[in-house]
Amino acid sequence: SGLELHILGVTAVTLILGWPLTILSILLASALLAAFTNVDHNLLPMQILFGAVIPTLLSYLRFIISYQYLPRHF
Repeated sequence: SGLELHILGVTAVTLILGWPLTILSILLASALLAAFTNVDHNLLPMQILFGAVIPTLLSYLRFIISYQYLPRHF
């Protein structure tokens, strides 16, 4: 039904690129969605916060915790 940002995609991009580039790419994707679709511009900051920034930071936090507590491999 259209292009949206998905939490699983945000998690994958976080693990591949790291959190700073993920947030930058999410901002770019949200700007493109706002420019070319019928996204309510008043709800755009909430969409970025709840659909992108919070999942990115939670994914990165989970990565840091698992990196700290799980045993190292070769």
